[in-house]
Amino acid sequence: MRVPRRPWPQRLRRRVLLALHNTTVQFLVVFVGFVVAGALAEELLEGGVAGSRFASFFQSLWFTVVTITTVGYGDMAPQTPLGQTWAVVEMFFGIGLVGVITGNVASFMVERNRRRALGLVPLRHLSGHTIVCGWSGELKEILLELFETVPGLEPADLVLVAAHSPTEVAALKRDRRLSGISFVAGSPTERTVLEQAQVATAARVIILAEVEGNASADAVDARTVLAANTVEALNPVVHTSTELLQPHYARYLRHARVEEVIPSEEDTRNLIVQASLGDGMANVFDRFVARDGRVIRTLPVELAWLGRPYADLCGHFAAQGVMVLGLLENTGNLHERKRDRLRRALRTAAYGQAVAGLREVRRLVSNVPRLNPPPDTPIADNTNVVLLMPHEEPQTAEEAERRRGQVPESRWPEQEHLLVCGWKPGMADLLARIQAVHAARGRPLRALTLVASPPPEETAAIAEHPELGALRLVTGQSTDPGVLRSAGIHTADRVLVLASPNVARTPEETDARAVMISIAVHDLNRRAYKCVELLDPSFADHLRVASVEEVVYTQRFRRAMLAHGSAGLGQAVAIRAMLDPLAARLRVVNFPPGPPELTVGQHAPRLRDEGMQLLGVIDHCGNLHARKDEFLYEAQIQPQIGDAVEHLLRLKLITSNEARLNPGVDYVTGNHTRAVVLTAEAAAAPRP
Repeated sequence: MRVPRRPWPQRLRRRVLLALHNTTVQFLVVFVGFVVAGALAEELLEGGVAGSRFASFFQSLWFTVVTITTVGYGDMAPQTPLGQTWAVVEMFFGIGLVGVITGNVASFMVERNRRRALGLVPLRHLSGHTIVCGWSGELKEILLELFETVPGLEPADLVLVAAHSPTEVAALKRDRRLSGISFVAGSPTERTVLEQAQVATAARVIILAEVEGNASADAVDARTVLAANTVEALNPVVHTSTELLQPHYARYLRHARVEEVIPSEEDTRNLIVQASLGDGMANVFDRFVARDGRVIRTLPVELAWLGRPYADLCGHFAAQGVMVLGLLENTGNLHERKRDRLRRALRTAAYGQAVAGLREVRRLVSNVPRLNPPPDTPIADNTNVVLLMPHEEPQTAEEAERRRGQVPESRWPEQEHLLVCGWKPGMADLLARIQAVHAARGRPLRALTLVASPPPEETAAIAEHPELGALRLVTGQSTDPGVLRSAGIHTADRVLVLASPNVARTPEETDARAVMISIAVHDLNRRAYKCVELLDPSFADHLRVASVEEVVYTQRFRRAMLAHGSAGLGQAVAIRAMLDPLAARLRVVNFPPGPPELTVGQHAPRLRDEGMQLLGVIDHCGNLHARKDEFLYEAQIQPQIGDAVEHLLRLKLITSNEARLNPGVDYVTGNHTRAVVLTAEAAAAPRP
């Protein structure tokens, strides 16, 4: 039942009463009243004096205002004792008034700055900005990565929403690159907090998986889902990207029309599994996300290409030296895509086709990757093309001449012993994936050994896992050479060193521990292939003394994937489609046997006949110690001292598993070069 509206006199009276209870309004009423009363008094006391300048009310008002504000121009003054006495009263009132006004203004400014620092001041006049919801220990690096990735994003366009300490926010803004960001205090699950951040006019919203204290992964992901639903309710057309710890929570985000779901824990776990193969794949993915000249890019397909086959698009970009990896369909805002499909379905005359169109709208998802599809695939609307840019440093003529006549090796090590050092949450699942991926690639492990000190519940989970019956668990510290010897380090073919999280260790201490384990492994077995996980890339310099073949930067990869997903360009989707080790879309394989002096351009058609697209090469594959021994041997057998010195200089600069993506058709392969290939869409290996 509708409540009748009050008559306007009652509404006016109510508003006046509310205004009179306001302190500022009361002060203004007193001030104006005193000024008017003072002007009337001066006119009354001085107006009748001969030659007085207080002959009118306006002149008296002028004198009163000048006196009260303590300006004192001196252009006019009262002559009678009563007028002068009243002027003294106005002077003292003015002194007090100035103090009150100055104090109020200063208090207002201080309070406003305090509230702004606390994130309690509503933001005004913001449009097209980016909102980051949540807090992370590496928030600074995430924001800097975001500025590097999103075109045209400035600090003034970014709003941070978090229920966090203002002191930590102030510490974050001490970096001059982040000093211009705005802060709103509160939980992103609350409507009022998001309204304060002007989510209704935002261009994109990024929701981080905020892990606090002992919060479970379920609680963190549930909070993320609630925040995404709140954003959807306030702005259905904003581009939303959310980070999840557990991928199965993605189904709860369908109602929120989230364009990009970033399962960070799943991504980093898949990256570690890829690195466990020992084929340099971690270096390939690091090239995908590296800031210095990112090689993966996406561009909208022009209208002229709609309906044409995929092969024509590949030929168009190949003429420019750019390789096409595939397509991203249904790009852009999911709300708009569904609205377009709904209109198309409603315009259909046939009832059956209309129903089918409505079902398609319900199942529609954004950014569907189609990597290396069949050549006759028609290009649809709202499609982006995924491009692989050329390698920045072409092969030198001297290096090409030195490699001529070399034939890439065609043998993988078989039945290897993999030694894993360190512990992570969910270790049983990680080891099972490693074992399954090796079996799926036709390289089953001879032995799998874990050196760690896991909690009792994790030990029980490993012991009860049905796929880890052959796992050998050695309890102890991986930095202890005696523990490594008891684990069989001398017989290990590959060693995977994990950055073990611990509440008692800082990230720097975790990386330092990984470096010490690598040095201990190198001292005990120099022929073992070493792959090390690091949190901070700056610690990579310390791994040189251990001759580490492969380094996995999991935190840097996570930050880059968050930034890519937030940009809304589809690059994170394309990378993730190649990341799954069980799907095996991206592989490192041996070049097909053939005559020497074959270039990448000559190898590409031969691999295409096998259903694989050649993306690049990995040089100096295998054990770094063995590669250096080969260079040293070449230097010793040189007849000229100049050639020997040249080989020794190359020995100093050699790095293992150097990934070169899209290096050029005239790139000459070497003895220890393998191919980075992308399998065809129809030939993708089924997930076990």
